[in-house]
Amino acid sequence: MLRIGMFLADRYEIVEMLGAGGMAEVYRAKCHKLNRFVALKVLKPEFAADKVFVTKFRMEARSVACLTHNNIVGVYDVGEDRGIHFIVMEFVDGITLKDYISRKGKLTTKETIGISLQVAQGLAAAHANHIIHRDVKPQNIMISREGKVKVTDFGIARAITDETTNMYTAMGSVHYISPEQARGGYCDERSDIYSLGITMYEMVTGRVPFEGDNTVSVAVAHINDALIPPSYYTPSIPVALEQIIFKCTQKKPERRYLTCSELIGDLRKAISMPERNFVENVPESYKGDTIMITDGDVNRIRRNSTDQVLEQEENPYSEQEADTYIEDSMEEDRKYAIKREAEDNNEIEQTLFDKVIFWVGITFAVILLVLLIYIVGTLAGWFGNMTVISNRSTETNQEESLNQKQTVMPNVLGKTREEAEELLKENGLECSIQEQRQYSEEYPEDTICKQEFKEGTVVNKNTRVKLVLSLGNKKYQISDKLIGMTRKELEEELEEYEIDIEYEYEEDSDAEPGTVINLDPNSGELKSGDKLKVYLAKEPDEVTIPDVTGKTKEKAEEALEKVGLKLGAVTEEYSNTVDNGLVCDQSPNANTKAEEGTEVDIVISKGANTTAQEIIVPRVIFLTQEEAVRRLKELGLKVVVEEKADRWVQKGYVIDQDPAEGATLREGSTITIEVSSGTSDIDTSTEPSTSESITSSEVPTPSSSTTPSSSVTPSSVSPESMILTNDFYSMNQAQITAKLQEIGVGGVIEMQFYNTVPAGRVACIYRGNQELRPGAVFTRGETVRVIISGGPEPANWDDVKESTTQTIPAPAN
Repeated sequence: MLRIGMFLADRYEIVEMLGAGGMAEVYRAKCHKLNRFVALKVLKPEFAADKVFVTKFRMEARSVACLTHNNIVGVYDVGEDRGIHFIVMEFVDGITLKDYISRKGKLTTKETIGISLQVAQGLAAAHANHIIHRDVKPQNIMISREGKVKVTDFGIARAITDETTNMYTAMGSVHYISPEQARGGYCDERSDIYSLGITMYEMVTGRVPFEGDNTVSVAVAHINDALIPPSYYTPSIPVALEQIIFKCTQKKPERRYLTCSELIGDLRKAISMPERNFVENVPESYKGDTIMITDGDVNRIRRNSTDQVLEQEENPYSEQEADTYIEDSMEEDRKYAIKREAEDNNEIEQTLFDKVIFWVGITFAVILLVLLIYIVGTLAGWFGNMTVISNRSTETNQEESLNQKQTVMPNVLGKTREEAEELLKENGLECSIQEQRQYSEEYPEDTICKQEFKEGTVVNKNTRVKLVLSLGNKKYQISDKLIGMTRKELEEELEEYEIDIEYEYEEDSDAEPGTVINLDPNSGELKSGDKLKVYLAKEPDEVTIPDVTGKTKEKAEEALEKVGLKLGAVTEEYSNTVDNGLVCDQSPNANTKAEEGTEVDIVISKGANTTAQEIIVPRVIFLTQEEAVRRLKELGLKVVVEEKADRWVQKGYVIDQDPAEGATLREGSTITIEVSSGTSDIDTSTEPSTSESITSSEVPTPSSSTTPSSSVTPSSVSPESMILTNDFYSMNQAQITAKLQEIGVGGVIEMQFYNTVPAGRVACIYRGNQELRPGAVFTRGETVRVIISGGPEPANWDDVKESTTQTIPAPAN
């Protein structure tokens, strides 16, 4: 592990460790040449010692550096210093998708599609440059504070060699690998699509589809086991999204989406047509027809069978851009690339006839071997009990094909609970009825409408089979009580019936705008999927309120009347910024909508109040909106409140103020406070803006090498408790001491005088010289500095006692 403050390549200063994975450690570093924060991925010693791996690692990193896309974490540089190999990457202020799923349990359909679209766009850009990720998983997908999604760790998986495959598989990616990867076979773009499909499955269900006692059993499950439908765990998943996941996770690559562009197209359709099954599935096989391979297919196979990144390696950096410390390694990489390209060219030059002869020989040898094994096995009686099991096999054949610990799943759909339990018991299985029932058009109420395993599936005896009882085909009786409801009230009334509602607006002077005035049909029953046309009263015509500040009363009235508005109440007050006799404020505010005839109140300036007292602006950050407004108004200040989404500060608390604390204002001046409106949604835009930028902050990835305190175990501390929130700033010294001890963080508590923070309360929290803001993540075992307010500065410093410093020891590593 690198030391904090250490420099790499005389350029990158290590600031803090962000986390560690199976192959590398990640640090936040300061680039002193460009004065920006970056993320450094440093290879662990066991990988850095492998020269072949390091060479491939550098080549892949430089190839990925050529990728420029809003949904890919940028790679800036690759280098080596004192035997330490590292990649310089874009620093993303956010968390991994894995952490986001862990916090929420399951993601909404909107979030799942929005994230999947952005990941697919990033992968499409990489595939267009012949780069395959090979390790798509939630841990390699970052979500910024603004909701932007970025794929990271391109090229790391590609650099895996035969010698490191087993080590890497044990690191966790086995839950997302494609069947062809599990077999060690040929991989292309469709392997990434499979892994993205598994990631989508985890987003909507909160779990991975295949589990096992070890990595081998999970890999075998990817090859052989059928995928349990996501709707079994999340019944509310739309049909379109489930079908997209099914197509992405097909066992055979040719049955998946061929490109990410096709996947993106279906994801976009799923936004507007969530309940339609428009996904085109490839047939299981084409019997009797010969499928011809086009010249384009041959070229594509050749291109993908060689190292996809060599063609980008011709000029990844100009000599002027490259730093001196990587020149030697670049020369080695060029030699390796030339050698590899020559080998590939020799292989491609093999004639088609030679290839045909080779594969015919291999096929013939395999057939002979199979026949030989069958003949010997038959004579020896090895296959005496071998029988193919199918849904239509007789009971006798099924019994012959199973060992003593296995049985076949019967069909219990449509049966009562008692009948299902009895039938399962006869087959050596146990019954587990789920608490949550589901509506079903096919199966009557109180009968089984869903079973965990399909009929004919071979399962172990004594398995507890999950069954779901039907609520029947629920119908809604249309009545007059819907008339007069608002759109929101109507949707809440019909939500559980899953009725397709279409809206149309009509003028009705007798009805409240936005309420229901008619229905089509207006009587009878509706069931799931039926259409209902709802007529709503049209809103009256609205106009945009003009800005009349800075105008005289007469000009303001003229501007209002011009758009159909009226002048309302007129008052006067002092203003330090607007001249005497001009409008300094208005209500409602400018550029908002209002009905014609609405009155607009204005305030006329009396000029600056020369007798007004000067006021020192207090600190109101992290106070509630009500408390902040009350304090500021008591001082004679006007307050403007603006809302802003913030995923770290609780709704209704102040997150910023302008002017800042300590500024001097005259009585009657205006101060603006920014109040949190709560968590913002994940960005679901299909093409992120190219002007979006990422700022530096703490990435919430706690170090895996930190040992927790003996009194605080990882299982007893939730991830949420490690996040700095505004609640910390309402604590006194005893409370913050207890909180730090609870989460296993050391602290040095000092007292300083603050005119704007009440005495005894937390004023600031520092990590080194950096002040932490809400959203920062504490690392178990670290030590922070906490400043407690001593109140306003004393008039006589001679009376001040020497302050003491309290130290909370960090847990021993």
